[in-house]
Amino acid sequence: MKTYFIEFSYLLASILFILGLRGMSHPETARRGMHLAEFGMVTAVIGTLLQREIISYEWIIAGLLVGSTMGLAMGVWVPMTAMPQRTALSHAFGALAASLVGVSEYYLHGAKLGGFKMSAVGFEVLLGSLTTTGSLVAFAKLQGLVPGTPLIYKGQNIFNLCLLAVTISEQRKERTLSSLPVTVINAPGGAQARPATVTVTLYGPRSLVDAITPADVNVVVDYHSEPEGPQRFTPQVSLAANYADKVMVRAVEPPTIRVRP
Repeated sequence: MKTYFIEFSYLLASILFILGLRGMSHPETARRGMHLAEFGMVTAVIGTLLQREIISYEWIIAGLLVGSTMGLAMGVWVPMTAMPQRTALSHAFGALAASLVGVSEYYLHGAKLGGFKMSAVGFEVLLGSLTTTGSLVAFAKLQGLVPGTPLIYKGQNIFNLCLLAVTISEQRKERTLSSLPVTVINAPGGAQARPATVTVTLYGPRSLVDAITPADVNVVVDYHSEPEGPQRFTPQVSLAANYADKVMVRAVEPPTIRVRP
């Protein structure tokens, strides 16, 4: 339950950032947009602080002090006439922080996140990045760095559709590799595995799973490990280094291997 709450808080924070940015686009809704953005940031911070991986809060407190000092300075010295620019810039940093949290989660856990968590992290990074770029463009327009007219270019719709297609195509998939040889280690001479091959089911990002070959999958039975039954051992599956942290082994058939000396 705690894990689901954390992932939901990240997703909610990203949505609130976008709604807040939209609200700040008009003077009549700017106050409501600011409140939505504030609540989104609080939600993201709470979700982050609840992570069980956090064992020390020293760096978090240091970041809080530095960020609070910068925010106080901006609040005191930035004139009221430039408040929309300040808000847009703060919005961009907040959304960037949310995106980096998602990126770090994927970097640390990879395929072990599972389908639900991976979807939540994906939406978090997608919406957070969208909010970051949108806020920076809003800041640039308000500051007069770029024209206030819509930014369009030739082939924009085609580019957006291609970008969407790439995003969707990088979905996760399951793939089964059959007839993978089993290697027996730490066994008496002449020991053989029965059966001599296994079927391994993998799960991960489509581009990575499709690129894996049988040579990237190593199936080993350690004769010195604790047996599951009379001369039966659980095969250990390892992937090549460039796939190990990003692709998950979902199943091995058969689940146990008989070793005959």
